[in-house]
Amino acid sequence: DFVLVGLNGQQLLNGLKPIAGAPGPQGLGDPLENFGLGFFRIDDTVPISAFPNRVWNENEDEDVARLQLFRTVRNNTGATITTLRIRFIDLTTLNSPVVGSSRQAILYPVSSNAFEGVQTSKGIKTVRGFRLDPVPGPPTSRRGGLNSSMTVALPSGGLPPCSTSPNSCSLDVTMTFEAEPTGSFRVAWWPEVK
Repeated sequence: DFVLVGLNGQQLLNGLKPIAGAPGPQGLGDPLENFGLGFFRIDDTVPISAFPNRVWNENEDEDVARLQLFRTVRNNTGATITTLRIRFIDLTTLNSPVVGSSRQAILYPVSSNAFEGVQTSKGIKTVRGFRLDPVPGPPTSRRGGLNSSMTVALPSGGLPPCSTSPNSCSLDVTMTFEAEPTGSFRVAWWPEVK
């Protein structure tokens, strides 16, 4: 299926409102989808919707809240990964279809801090933030949408496979979103690696 997306979600094309999103061109040297990479809760002792796996930060002085998803990535691909990117394939964002009858959050992926400490049941973990990839063409918003991609900086030498390096094949990461307003939401991505 095809979905009409626009960089700001507000351009009108023959009366249609595009979903806030971005083009996703891929060249021969770009990372490719690989589902051998696993995303797991950063703290497996609590539900995926609970702190610290999901964190809502609402500021009374601003109209925008922040949602952070903290995950542990494990390399089960069988090869060392030198580039890790995620692409949002489903996202409740501006003009996306409403599901159900509850209030729906409008999410925009944004860049995260490079390193951040997160308190878990097993102590403080250092996480790496995903950075929003620039969109080809003229300068655009610092926020993404449907089909946007984000890349995380990997350790020097890449992320080895768990089959050969079980103690160093995982990485703690965070994905950050601006939300207007808070409410129910959907977020789905697929990993792209090389």
